[in-house]
Amino acid sequence: DKPDLVIKAVKQDWSALQCASKGMRRNTAVALEALKVTSRALCYVHRELRENRSFLLVAVSRNAWVLDEIASEFADDRAIVLAAVKR
Repeated sequence: DKPDLVIKAVKQDWSALQCASKGMRRNTAVALEALKVTSRALCYVHRELRENRSFLLVAVSRNAWVLDEIASEFADDRAIVLAAVKR
């Protein structure tokens, strides 16, 4: 898999992430690009990233709506909420 091709695909249609390989769904650049389009893409992002606080901080800083999609354990995280609000 080539991240550039997958990024191009998710820019055109974020749901292309659903068909991407596990490795591409684990790729930070690919996941963030899909999340820039819509927060709903989080359901297709690999679990490893969905459970990664650092990744979620970046994701909500780029698209505050991601805050609505993240696991409850992170939804109460002050830094994550502030990153979303600053957006």
